[in-house]
Amino acid sequence: MNPKVSIIIRSKNEERWILKLLLAIKEQDFKDYEIILVDNNSNDKTIDLAKNHIDKLVKIDKFKPGAALNRGCEAASGDYFVFISAHCLPCSNKWLSDLYNEIIKHETDGCVGVYGRQKPFSFSTAATKRDLTIVFGLDKKIQKKDPFFHNANSIISRSSWEKRNFDEDITNIEDRIWADAYLNEGKIIVYTPNAEVYHYHGIHQDGISSRASSTEIILDKYYGSDKSEEESILKSFSNCAILFFNGSDKLGEDLLKNLMSVLEETKLISKTVLVLSSKTNIEIDEYKSRGYKLFIRNEIQADLSYLDILPDIVNVVERNEYFDNYLIADESYPFRSIKFILNMYR
Repeated sequence: MNPKVSIIIRSKNEERWILKLLLAIKEQDFKDYEIILVDNNSNDKTIDLAKNHIDKLVKIDKFKPGAALNRGCEAASGDYFVFISAHCLPCSNKWLSDLYNEIIKHETDGCVGVYGRQKPFSFSTAATKRDLTIVFGLDKKIQKKDPFFHNANSIISRSSWEKRNFDEDITNIEDRIWADAYLNEGKIIVYTPNAEVYHYHGIHQDGISSRASSTEIILDKYYGSDKSEEESILKSFSNCAILFFNGSDKLGEDLLKNLMSVLEETKLISKTVLVLSSKTNIEIDEYKSRGYKLFIRNEIQADLSYLDILPDIVNVVERNEYFDNYLIADESYPFRSIKFILNMYR
């Protein structure tokens, strides 16, 4: 029996996000779906991370947004097609049912597509925060003239796609062009703020950062959201800090501990690796008891730069664990604020 919904995800080197998205989909309260990944020659771990969590893999060589969607729709067997970007994460386990229920509710009114709200992460750029907050509001909309539609978080019916495929020649706004053609026929598009996703980079280029920063301050003042719902998603990120310690005296160790305390306070570091000089005389048992992984540089490595030995360290670390991000630092970076670290994380 065919599934009600086919979830179509376009990807290109999305190893940072893809597994988190797929696991979030598995947590949805709506279960009647299949997952189709349309991948554009990823050369990272995207496919390896995704292969056990998808139903179909469609590979493409040249990317055009409309063409990628059409290839996914051609492989789909559901009555409805849900599109979500590989770097979007649902905010709740009702995301999929909210999209599905909304299009079912309005189909008799001539609805051909529904799109949901997109929210920035706290570490998204100022321009992304500005754009997403302004574009995706809190009021539901029935669009009869406005063709704005966004495939990063949306659902359409199979019948509407079979009647009109996405334009394969244009390089962007394939969703808006598709919606506009239907509005000209008297159909409607629905926006629902209930079907929410986090979207890392948003829908526009950053533009002028100074103006975006000032707008971000105002938006945070009036529309700043509760960060508690984001914390559980942030905890799913695995971030490894690799700290190079070249000192041997108490002052150097004090600087190292200061750096470590700042990193711990960010609550973003899953594992800390401490790379020590063979000549160091600091007490290492304390660091072992805190769960730090220790590497002692041998005589051959002693004169090599961080970049020279970093690949070897990462290879050892990733034998049993995979990390999304690596933060590299040493004790010569003392007294950096949490905001400084978070801005690096962006």
